[in-house]
Amino acid sequence: MHSIFRRAAISLVFVSLPLSAVRLDASPESGEQEHNTLEIVENVPQPDRSILEKAVIPQLARQTKATWLSLIPGEAQAPRLARGIVSIQFTLHSDGTVSAMKIERSAGIVALDRAAWAAIVGSPRTAFPSDMALQSVRMRMVFLYNGEQPSLRPDSVPR
Repeated sequence: MHSIFRRAAISLVFVSLPLSAVRLDASPESGEQEHNTLEIVENVPQPDRSILEKAVIPQLARQTKATWLSLIPGEAQAPRLARGIVSIQFTLHSDGTVSAMKIERSAGIVALDRAAWAAIVGSPRTAFPSDMALQSVRMRMVFLYNGEQPSLRPDSVPR
């Protein structure tokens, strides 16, 4: 039996300003290449940037994607396959909490926006590693539904 998520070309992309993206591979059975990227919106000095890129961002991306996949609304599943992009900016704090969330770009379908929002709010997060001086970081996640393709230029995300 095929999962409904394999038939729907649903993907999650995390986008922001600097060029230090973390990429996750799609599941081998999906047959589609999926580029999930989570990046930092603000300037973060070294060595904190390296620690974020190696220890925090990959884990956050995996956890949020897993949460989001369980929340995909019926509008984005077969047979409807609604398309859209949701961009959410938020602050991630050193204790793993999230604040100051805002939708920068709506998919135009409330259910898609809500699923993206709930994925960030509902995914488990861990505290920053103890060797980080940073107390918080501004981030952006972009959720793609069914093949909608965003422009990855920083000026392309509505503010």
